[in-house]
Amino acid sequence: MAKRIRPVIGVQRRYSWRLYPTPEQTEAMQEHARMCAQLWNALLEMCERRMGAGVQRRGKSVSFHCAECAGLSSNGKIVLCEDHKLPSEFDMGYWISAMLAECPEWRALSTWTPRRVASSLAAAYQAFFRRAKAGAGASSGYPRYKSAARATAIPHRCVSGCSIRKSERHEQSWTVRLKGVPGEIWARGRLPETVHEWMDADVSYRVGRWEISIAVSIDARRSSHSHPQPVTVRFDLIDGLASVNGLLDTPDELIRVKLLDDRRAAMQAEFDTRWPRGKRWSDEEWAERCEDKAEIGRLAARIARIRNNALHVWSSRLASRASAMTIVKPAVKEATATARGDAKEWGAAVKTVSAINRSALSFAPAMAAQMLEYKAKETGIPVQVIEDTKPEIAVGHDLSAVTKAVRKARRVLKKENENVHHQNA
Repeated sequence: MAKRIRPVIGVQRRYSWRLYPTPEQTEAMQEHARMCAQLWNALLEMCERRMGAGVQRRGKSVSFHCAECAGLSSNGKIVLCEDHKLPSEFDMGYWISAMLAECPEWRALSTWTPRRVASSLAAAYQAFFRRAKAGAGASSGYPRYKSAARATAIPHRCVSGCSIRKSERHEQSWTVRLKGVPGEIWARGRLPETVHEWMDADVSYRVGRWEISIAVSIDARRSSHSHPQPVTVRFDLIDGLASVNGLLDTPDELIRVKLLDDRRAAMQAEFDTRWPRGKRWSDEEWAERCEDKAEIGRLAARIARIRNNALHVWSSRLASRASAMTIVKPAVKEATATARGDAKEWGAAVKTVSAINRSALSFAPAMAAQMLEYKAKETGIPVQVIEDTKPEIAVGHDLSAVTKAVRKARRVLKKENENVHHQNA
């Protein structure tokens, strides 16, 4: 697989459009999504077979079958020898060519679609090993198998197999042609007037409708105010989203998002209680379950839209008034880890820590930091990203540790009281 060597003109931006396919087009896209999931599963199985000769993963622990792999791995890190090393995206390309020869029906997909599936799997494995080497655990972020029956994503590239043209129906009207899908699909969305290059296009089915996410290269459109000043953004996540130059700055829309997210969490808890997993349902019950699930999905989509717009306005305002920007952000995933333990080591203060984590994650701090960084770079100001080693949100870890210590002290005190009682008796 050839890597991109020519530079991107301007900046790369992604836009999401609504698709309006016909029933025949919907059926074809569902079949393509199913084939993409099957291809992902086949490539993942082949990767596991290749690595399985050296290392086997069981839950949060690993066992080594290769002495060289075991010797290279230490302190919880996973390092494989050359014979059992993870196959590259280029290697997976050869596997895909062989599978296309055995499964001619997969040729209905665009040429770039199987390659992008392999690229996504290679990136997922690289992220997994990067977290494993950093000590995040042997099962943190390991690539999972996908359900072919519930597959909803089809990756494309605009180089071939995906053609996008402007329609004369109205200002936001477009037509999309996908290889293997009959006819033209009507799309509705906006784009800047000048597009230097059409890049990737990801078709997906979300919350009851089809969408296409298009990556294009355009000219930078942001500039700073006439009197900019240095800006330091430190993510708080306890009292609010972040503090700007020492003053708390949280958009009002994110407070609304927080309330809506609490409502969504309550609906999800009620759904899990009413519809437990593993139980068989009649057709009427299943239809009612699907409607309840769709209602939660619609609320989640509404929350995402409000949050995205609020963060967009907030980050644009900060980037436009800054002469230099410093972003101090925590490691969100580690700082908001669940307090729920396992069978060997029980958790503590799970309900309280979960409420704190849910409140922090409702702000989408990782997305906010990413928006700030790329908008500052587009504006042309220097930006520095610093990791906060002692974030306020880490209070959840401290609370869980203190609760565990208190629980252990109570057990010790109870045991001492029992010994005293037996001696007196």
